[in-house]
Amino acid sequence: MLAKTDFGETGERAIAAYIDIDRFKDINDTLGHETGDKLIKAVSKRLAARLRANDFLARFGGDEFAIFCVSSDADADTRLAARIASAFAEPFAIDGQTIRVTASVGIAKAPEHGRNADELMRHADIALYEAKNEGRDRAMTFSSEMAKQVETRRAIEVDLRTAIEREELRLNYQPIVSCRTGAIVGAEALLRWRHPLRGEISPATFIPIAEISGLMPEVGAWMLEQAMKDAKLWPDLEIAVNLSPVQFNQTDLQSLLKRLTTEYDVAPSRIVLEITEGVLLEATDRTKAVLQGLQEMGFKTALDDFGTGYSSLAYLCNFKFDKIKIDRSFVTNVSSAITSRTIVQSVASLGRGLGMQIVAEGVESEYEAVMMSHFGCTELQGYFFSRPIAAPQLTALIEKFEPRHMGPLSDTPSCEIAHTGTA
Repeated sequence: MLAKTDFGETGERAIAAYIDIDRFKDINDTLGHETGDKLIKAVSKRLAARLRANDFLARFGGDEFAIFCVSSDADADTRLAARIASAFAEPFAIDGQTIRVTASVGIAKAPEHGRNADELMRHADIALYEAKNEGRDRAMTFSSEMAKQVETRRAIEVDLRTAIEREELRLNYQPIVSCRTGAIVGAEALLRWRHPLRGEISPATFIPIAEISGLMPEVGAWMLEQAMKDAKLWPDLEIAVNLSPVQFNQTDLQSLLKRLTTEYDVAPSRIVLEITEGVLLEATDRTKAVLQGLQEMGFKTALDDFGTGYSSLAYLCNFKFDKIKIDRSFVTNVSSAITSRTIVQSVASLGRGLGMQIVAEGVESEYEAVMMSHFGCTELQGYFFSRPIAAPQLTALIEKFEPRHMGPLSDTPSCEIAHTGTA
């Protein structure tokens, strides 16, 4: 009966909220389903304690809750979001373990976003989708523009599920050059998708969708397998492949990598697994064990995009990496910002002291290449050498690439670096 109620006719202001516990699957995978069930009960109890007597609370699915309430308060949606957030402010104590979790919340209110409960819940679900897409741990209120964006994303998600079968995904490779020899010593595999109707879809668009929808393990497995196949084309190069936080936490990652290196006869030492700070930000004992296990298997590891987000020098001390990749923002500003120079030099010095190689990303000019080499970087990557290109183009580039000595830094850089433009 509630679904048929027309709030516009009654004059009541109704609010619907969808709540999703962030990364609940990881809790089930690492702590067990029994602990997960107890956490659900604890969350339910806290939410109920923060609601009024006439508010309605229900559990939808494994880790989702719905709240429905009626109020005459114009700011009732904001107040409801605050009450929900307060339920997650303190960690949960489950069987002697302290578990800190966050939640994503989507909110819709009548009559602006719907005139009955069905419309409100549908729009609250769209707002929840947007909250998760924006990074989780937040509440978002529905808007018509949001609905259009979510509709597009969901269409992309549907098509992404069959993109592998239709052979629409591909890998491009960007070469990595040694500062010492000037030669190409590696390449980073970068995922690309050409949609039959939408054309090229940016990885910045479809990779987050793959992560949120649960498709990343499948997409990531395809990417790793294709990189292993292509690695045989360049037996002297290291091949770098990105691992998303979602993919890194999948339970069969080590067995997958072992199978692929055996099947395609690729030495693990030739594969560099690039890990973002997102993996380390919420590192658990399992995260550390997986990272150590990959290294013991012979894979090299790199901390990607260092200097952005929640970067901490503690990462370099607490986790053993073979490489640090300095974010392109510091490379771009190195000619004008003293701070960028200082950071690059400090990271390079610390990294070398810990036995790590330092890779400068986003090198777009000879001056930047020379500066990065002068500051202590060991490898360079960027448009100055080549844009990301298909495997056959990389083979051709390697054949014509002429390694040249990198001279010392001068006021007007004159050292010769192999520069073949964009292939």
